[in-house]
Amino acid sequence: MFGTKIVKAMMRCVVSAAFFSAAWPQAAGAVTFIAPSASAVDAQSNAAALTPGGVYLTNGFQFVQPGAQFDNYYAFTTTASLGTIITASVLEADPVSNGPFGVAGLTMEWLGLGSSAMFTDSNGVLNSAARLVATLTSGGPFILHVFGTALADGGLYSLRLTTSTSESPSPVPLPPTILLLGTVLSGLAAVHLRRRGAART
Repeated sequence: MFGTKIVKAMMRCVVSAAFFSAAWPQAAGAVTFIAPSASAVDAQSNAAALTPGGVYLTNGFQFVQPGAQFDNYYAFTTTASLGTIITASVLEADPVSNGPFGVAGLTMEWLGLGSSAMFTDSNGVLNSAARLVATLTSGGPFILHVFGTALADGGLYSLRLTTSTSESPSPVPLPPTILLLGTVLSGLAAVHLRRRGAART
């Protein structure tokens, strides 16, 4: 009986925490759309200026011709040392199961910085956990090289670059409601153990 009450109380706490977490205001950076260039030289003339807390997105998905190997370049400048995180997405995340549309070996690298990450495997299957993390010092231009091979029916990719003022981007902090949930659950467990001990004596 008492165990059922604890479960119901815990469920109410979880629902409340989910509601307030969704309503908790998140920091929103300015969004800038970026377009690829065919060469590193061309990219430098279209360099995007990075700012702390900024979000930089490709202007929609970038199409790659069927079976084509491609090299795209994006250039950035910055006036301060910034931590950057790049993630990627493809329109078809699992071409093995859903047909030959995708990008095989989708890779991104910062030229001259020695950092790179592969976002899809040789079959075009997306690794959603892949990240390219790097620190850009003031100046530039810094050139991001994106390359891969489209599958038989072509492919589409997009990238998202976010910046932070710290040299090593820190993880997103937990909302206060999650911390509150942990405190409530600990309190419920303590009450349960205390009552159980009292019942035995």
